[in-house]
Amino acid sequence: MRGLYLNCDGANIPASVELANKYSKTFIFPTEIGQGQVIYNESEWPSSPIATIEEHTFVVSGWFIYLGQRNNIEQLANDIINKCNLICI
Repeated sequence: MRGLYLNCDGANIPASVELANKYSKTFIFPTEIGQGQVIYNESEWPSSPIATIEEHTFVVSGWFIYLGQRNNIEQLANDIINKCNLICI
């Protein structure tokens, strides 16, 4: 994990931004999900640690193992959505 920053922009975290530019990848949130950014290691996340499924957006900071797979954010997101749909019905 490098960092998950909510409700702030790069001006508020200059040291983190400088390090991220050298050693990491930064994904700045689209305005429709809010203000923030996640700084991550490209070797852990070949694509960004963000998944948007239907109207839901999932952002991960760090890494995880789910159902024996590392960083499978799409499967985790789908399972959370499906479980919530079953509970809400």
